[in-house]
Amino acid sequence: SVLFSLCNPGDGTDLDFVTGNPELARQRWQEGFSEPLEIALAQSTTAADAETSPIMGAIQEIVVERMGTEAERALPTRLYVASDFLENTELFSMYVSGADFTAWESSSSAVKYATNLAGAEVQLWSIKRSTAISSAEVAEFWAAWVLENRGKFVNAIALQGL
Repeated sequence: SVLFSLCNPGDGTDLDFVTGNPELARQRWQEGFSEPLEIALAQSTTAADAETSPIMGAIQEIVVERMGTEAERALPTRLYVASDFLENTELFSMYVSGADFTAWESSSSAVKYATNLAGAEVQLWSIKRSTAISSAEVAEFWAAWVLENRGKFVNAIALQGL
C-alpha cells in the first residue's frame, strides 16, 4: 500500500530574498513534505508482514493520481519508491518465479499493471529482506520494468539504518 505520495515543493533555497520568501518556503517544505516523509519512512520499517505486496499496483496508483493528465505527464518528474521490491500478487510472485523478467512479461500482471511513466525518472530505495533472491537480481528486474513502462531508471540504493 502507498504510505506517502506528495510532490516535493522545494525548500526555498533557490528563491531570492527580494522576489521570494525562502523562509516561508522552507517552513512549508518542512511541515508539508519533509516531516510527513520522515513519518512514512519510519512507518514503513515497522509495518507488519502482508499476504501480498502489489508494488506495481502502488506505483500505478501514484502515476494515475499524480500524472493522470497530459499537462502533468509533460512535467519533469522523479519518482522515489521505497520498498523491499519483492512483488507478490496472485498474478505474479517473485517468491515463486524469482526476479525473472521474462516470467513477469508472460504473466497477467504485465497487462494489469502496465503503467505509462511518461519519461519519469525512477529511483529505488531498497529495504533488504532475507530471501534467496539477490538484491542485484531484484534491481535488474525493476530497472527493466521501469524501462518497459516508459520511464527512466536512475538507480537503486540500499537503505540502511532506518
